Amino acid sequence: MFDALPHPPPWRYAGATESGDHAASVRWAIAAYRMFHDRVAHAQRYGLEAFLRHVTQHAAFYADAAFYADSEKLAERDFPTICRDDLEQQPQAFWAVDFAKTWTYRARTGSFSGQPIDIHYDLAGWYARDGMVFDELAAQCPDILRAARASRRSGTFGYSLMDWPGAWNATQLLPSLDLTRLELRRCSLGRSVHGEREVGYAAKLASSAENEALLEHMREVQPPLIAGRPWNLVRLAELDAQRGDGGARLRPKALFASGGTLDREHRDILDSWFQCPVVEGYALTEGGVVALGGGDDPGLWVSPHIRLSVLRDGELVSDGTGELVITNLANWATPLVNYRTGDYATVEQITTADGQTRQSIVDLPGRNARSFSLDGNPFSPERFGALMRSYPVRHFQVIQRADERFEVEVEPEVNLGASRRQALYGELLPALTALLEHERPKGAETCSDAIVELRVVDELCVPLGKMRRYVRETPGDER
Repeated sequence: MFDALPHPPPWRYAGATESGDHAASVRWAIAAYRMFHDRVAHAQRYGLEAFLRHVTQHAAFYADAAFYADSEKLAERDFPTICRDDLEQQPQAFWAVDFAKTWTYRARTGSFSGQPIDIHYDLAGWYARDGMVFDELAAQCPDILRAARASRRSGTFGYSLMDWPGAWNATQLLPSLDLTRLELRRCSLGRSVHGEREVGYAAKLASSAENEALLEHMREVQPPLIAGRPWNLVRLAELDAQRGDGGARLRPKALFASGGTLDREHRDILDSWFQCPVVEGYALTEGGVVALGGGDDPGLWVSPHIRLSVLRDGELVSDGTGELVITNLANWATPLVNYRTGDYATVEQITTADGQTRQSIVDLPGRNARSFSLDGNPFSPERFGALMRSYPVRHFQVIQRADERFEVEVEPEVNLGASRRQALYGELLPALTALLEHERPKGAETCSDAIVELRVVDELCVPLGKMRRYVRETPGDER
């Protein structure tokens, strides 16, 4: 069925036409939508037996019968936990061999947490990664569906701002929103890129002139939805505010922020400027959109194709605080069972406003360090966040090295003059030193400026992946 299909996915194509590629894309978009929902409905009604049987029969890693309990009915508890290292060492062992002979689409994970990994998707798997979020957006924001129906006549419903190397301008169809179009646009509105594997890609990102042209175009179209990484959306708000022009400003019905932690100050900027619902997504290349939030109920609700557990004290439990572990029921091309995400969070069972009980991620530090330490005394990294909110700082990152030194980079607010920038350094360094003095145990040696290295930069550099605001280096990680 999937033989000889085009690349990229058949519901994405360059240009927006009413015939040719567009007609084929409509058929494949609907097929992906139906396959995803059929798999979710089957799992909800009959359990995971069909999915787990597929895993053991077609993915070499899971073919070892020693993994499983001596019973006819398979269960998740019979499977080992796996992690990114397993995928890095033997990626092909996780590809389902029957799908490898047909059509799949492939995407590559970010490189911030290790070597990039190729993940193969079938239609349902790709929909879980790229389309399911719009089902939830339509449910959360009634204005979204109305705007989608209106935009079907004008052609464009939303814009997704992409800042990774090799990103291409394209059109994606949204089956759950009346087959309206989402325009995927290459940009570099966020931070600069750095790192050994990324540095060669920087020139492939959009130029400032392209970003200016993109803003002008989006102002003309006024898309109901804008999606992107949190720092891209914040930068878009800042550019829109700088441009002025009153009534020409962007007025979306909703924002979707994913691909990084949406910090409180960033959410405040988005709320203040765009004055529309902000839906936050927690997504992984390996699992698609894992959870979504932004409505009246607290936390991020776990997506229907995800089975979520918490690894706590070596045991998998349904709630509590620990490392998130997922089973992705949608993607049968690279089936992952009990996959350790490397992200830490607190999961609770929450009763919604309509009386339903749902699994919710209520705190998601992700891969940020959960604590720093001085002379054995742990303290919360958020102490730095509280301090930075008292200064004209747009973005910052704090790294604690293995020898307990702290490296702090800050990016000042836009249009901060040279004299004020110099004053910022002079004010912030003693404040950081005082913070660390306060956290050091009583009786310990006095903290000196040498323990803090502060840099005020024009633009904070982040990798092409999920940005970590707080990083704690462990022994053996020293540069």
